Amino acid sequence: SQFKLGQVSRTVRIDDEQVPSECVCFPFILPTGELAMTKYLAIERSQDGKKLIWTDAGTRPTLFGWHVISPQARTVVLCEGELNCMSWHQYGIAALATPRGAGKGAKHDWINTEWDNLNRFETIYLNFDPDEAGQESILELPERLGRHRVKVIPPLLFKDANECLQNNVPVEQMLAALSAANTCDPAELRSIVEYASAVHRAFYPEPADHQGWALPFEGAGAFRLRRGELSVWTGFNFSGKTACLNQVMLNLARQDERVVIASLEMQPARLLERIFRQATGERTPAQEYIDETFAYLNNKVWLFDQQGAVKADNLLEIFDYALRRYGARFFIIDSLMKLGLGFDDFNGQKLLTERLQTFALQKDVHIALVAHPRKADRANEDRPPSKMDVSGVGNITDMADSVLILWRNTRKQKALWAHMNGSPQSNYLDLLHAPDGKLICDKERNGDGQVFEIPLWYHLQSMQFRDTESGIVKPILPYGEPDKDFNWEIEF
Repeated sequence: SQFKLGQVSRTVRIDDEQVPSECVCFPFILPTGELAMTKYLAIERSQDGKKLIWTDAGTRPTLFGWHVISPQARTVVLCEGELNCMSWHQYGIAALATPRGAGKGAKHDWINTEWDNLNRFETIYLNFDPDEAGQESILELPERLGRHRVKVIPPLLFKDANECLQNNVPVEQMLAALSAANTCDPAELRSIVEYASAVHRAFYPEPADHQGWALPFEGAGAFRLRRGELSVWTGFNFSGKTACLNQVMLNLARQDERVVIASLEMQPARLLERIFRQATGERTPAQEYIDETFAYLNNKVWLFDQQGAVKADNLLEIFDYALRRYGARFFIIDSLMKLGLGFDDFNGQKLLTERLQTFALQKDVHIALVAHPRKADRANEDRPPSKMDVSGVGNITDMADSVLILWRNTRKQKALWAHMNGSPQSNYLDLLHAPDGKLICDKERNGDGQVFEIPLWYHLQSMQFRDTESGIVKPILPYGEPDKDFNWEIEF
């Protein structure tokens, strides 16, 4: 025959018995005409129908079907099984069969032997069974043979080419399957038309689309903390970074969003004491109010309970678990310096920030990262820091999608403290009504890219920030009257 099949009689071992059997011989002949190996298929089957196949020892693995392919052929179907190879040829389509079927790893040792022979093909079509081994081949072979020339044939009308031939599938259908073959582009390479729906929705969002989380301050305007982004929060010591982020977290809880806080500098009980003061609006909430707040925040807020130096691998593994198990989408890390990096390890900070940004982008979550500014003399604290003051300048804030800065008005604090302790200050009344600090957006990569600077007034009893001096403290879980009146006091 065209494929030079042979037949031999052998005694083979089937179901632990030696039985005589006729065997089909499949010669694997190289393009040069040299016989590389012979595969034997026993006609007899085991009781469960399993085939007995073997090759001669010491032969090198190669592809079946070279000797019937024209030297001018520039396209070929790569399949599993000699019968499938012969069926493709009967349809008039050049094909080669792998010597060891489908799978991965050692199953494809033939690539080294056939590398030069395959160079002539401009297109290689993959046709493997839709089982696990076949899918493993489809995943591995494009990478090894060259994605630019490999295409995957979609499922045929029947299991394989041999069954199609047996069921009289016309050649036009087989050619149509080749025409419908899919390219093996890397996952990162996408046509722009694949984003048509997303672009339309960016201009004309649907009600269910997530447009980002607003800050709990009207002065922040249209600024949003979005999924797929990394925000960096900075400010001098005691400027209110943690308190502001806790307030942002409570605002998200109001919207039934789920948040994970990795407070690596504060023990959980101490952190929750502050959060509950903000949540209730009271310095010492009643026991019943504390219990109601626990019930309200349950399944909305989780804590990563480990203080001190933490490995980033462990932290991100926990974040990923919280995302998959509980649907958490907002993660707070306080702070970068507790992730096992030295204060002057700028390269390490850069790499870690890149990793956090990549995690946020790939997982479609938001990470709020606290990063301290460089050490400054006390005089410099009278002015707000900028994104250029963040430790590791250029490495952290350049990769952040947004940079938010908390600044405390230490001049007001010092003057009022002195006045209340017997050292009258001439500007007491002016400072009394001045803001206690500022929240500054020094960068917004997405959205309209608008930065802002809003004044903040701080209420010590509730530890809440307001963006107007006369603003009302708003508990997230009203206790008694919803607009409960609070006594305002100046405390230090």
